[in-house]
Amino acid sequence: MTATGPRTEENRPTSRDGTDRDVFAALLAITALALVARLWNLGGRTAHWDEARVAYWTARYVETGFFEYQPIIHGPFLPQVNRVVFAAVGPSDLASRFVVALLGGLLPVVAWLLRDRLRDAELLALAALLAANPLLLYYSRFMRNDVVLAALSLAALALFVRAYDTGRLAYFHAGVLALAVAFTTMGNAILYPLCWIGALGLLLVHRWIRAYRTGGSPVRVTAEYARRTALGLYTSGPHLALGALSFLLVTAWFYAPRAGTEGGVGIDRLGTDPGLLPGVLAAATVESWEAMVDLWVTGDMQDEPAYADALAFFAETMWEGALVVCALALVGIAVEFLYREPRDLVAVCTYWGLVSIPGYPLAMDILSPWTPVHAIVPLCVPAAVGSAWLYRLGRTSLAAGDHTRAAVAGVVLLLCGAQIGAVAATSVYANEQSRENPLVQYAQPAGEIGDRVGAMERAVERSEGDLALVYYGEDLALEDERAASVKPIGDPEAGNWYHRLPMPWYAAVVGIGPEGTESTDDPDDLDDLLAGEPAVVIGPASERETLDERLVGYDSATYETRLWASEGRSYSEVVIYVSESEDSDVDSAAESD
Repeated sequence: MTATGPRTEENRPTSRDGTDRDVFAALLAITALALVARLWNLGGRTAHWDEARVAYWTARYVETGFFEYQPIIHGPFLPQVNRVVFAAVGPSDLASRFVVALLGGLLPVVAWLLRDRLRDAELLALAALLAANPLLLYYSRFMRNDVVLAALSLAALALFVRAYDTGRLAYFHAGVLALAVAFTTMGNAILYPLCWIGALGLLLVHRWIRAYRTGGSPVRVTAEYARRTALGLYTSGPHLALGALSFLLVTAWFYAPRAGTEGGVGIDRLGTDPGLLPGVLAAATVESWEAMVDLWVTGDMQDEPAYADALAFFAETMWEGALVVCALALVGIAVEFLYREPRDLVAVCTYWGLVSIPGYPLAMDILSPWTPVHAIVPLCVPAAVGSAWLYRLGRTSLAAGDHTRAAVAGVVLLLCGAQIGAVAATSVYANEQSRENPLVQYAQPAGEIGDRVGAMERAVERSEGDLALVYYGEDLALEDERAASVKPIGDPEAGNWYHRLPMPWYAAVVGIGPEGTESTDDPDDLDDLLAGEPAVVIGPASERETLDERLVGYDSATYETRLWASEGRSYSEVVIYVSESEDSDVDSAAESD
């Protein structure tokens, strides 16, 4: 795209199937459906451990105002934006996932920015695939940054392409802002522009091949490519400088520490102490980068799993959650590369998506079904080309009287749609917490906890003492409950805090903080704590006999807190005891006594 503009033959769509207004209206309709699919019953699933830990920390951030970047939770995007959401509507599963669902739902409209590069049918197919792919849909309803990163990166690329196609630098600056925000989501954001740069280099190879075929000079092609690139950089110099500055300001604002009630260095204190600016900038840039590299690049996060296992898991998840995208992408790649000169945009997205398949397993620290999101989004572009080709094949065959070929093309498209719909219905909605669901990660709790959270909230409201929650058990007790009050979950001082997940998040939802929480693994100490009549008591199911005999007058229910027990932990079930009253309701969402 750097050397060849949209008006050349390889970049110009060969047909416009409708008016811009009709196509845009259809894109808006697809986007509206995508938003509905993501927002419907958004808070129904019990929080995954990964969601619960970041959501808890964000809830504490709202209360204390303290923030310090910790790479264990990836980028600061979700804590920063969800702080605003939680402050406005309160913490809840729905509120924690809303921003991710919103950005995932708006992703289809990004296709409109590519209207000078793709045919109308390809635009609509791209939007539909981004809206309906089961894996994108599932993790658009999940409080993680993967879909956010992929969506913002695709938007940034589309904005840069639009800036090149129209010559309007406003698109360039919008793309810089989108890319800057993308860099606040996850450390692997750096892989996106690296993929683009590599793909742009391969576009030069395209031009060498074309020159060889036509008797031209590859040297002359390279010189022209370099000249136009240098000229573009020179004439856009001031805008590049402004873009670099805006990128730095956006990322620094997200990564900058907040002192809150803890004191110390924070961007929130610059108004009263401007001398803190160097420390704030250092923490937001150099120190954040060093912390990320120390953990994710040179640290022990890449020790497991083995690459072969990660690649096999990645491929299996693609098969289960993106079979149609993969199949249509193969069709699109064949059509685009074998039967005509490939268009630059399609080539870039093809290379970007294909290199992500063997590339991302190298960076996997755990077997996670959300990782293929980063390959699926770019592969939706060649998949859209394949889908539109099948559509055109059916139309032209029908017009030519070849009903057999038209029927085959129509049946293939119908089967693709049926497969997407069936997987989405079962994996995204009907069985979103099932062991048999290939899109579900192992730290997903199995039970519905909504009714029990409501009972906890009512019990806390009735409670008159300062002690609201007691954890009991060797794997749940902490030496210092305050260790997790403002620190991120990965802090060593948090100790057994991890084993409690997702319950600290739901305790925060009902208003229980570390100040109202105590824990012990000693039965005598437990008796002393119970004398304070806590509203809620939580312990492992293996300790149920010890707890039952002490908690007369409490309603109990057992919950499976993750689908598979973690290494070093002998259980995955906890019993939640809630103090009863005359009007208390028995929890009907889980096994209860």
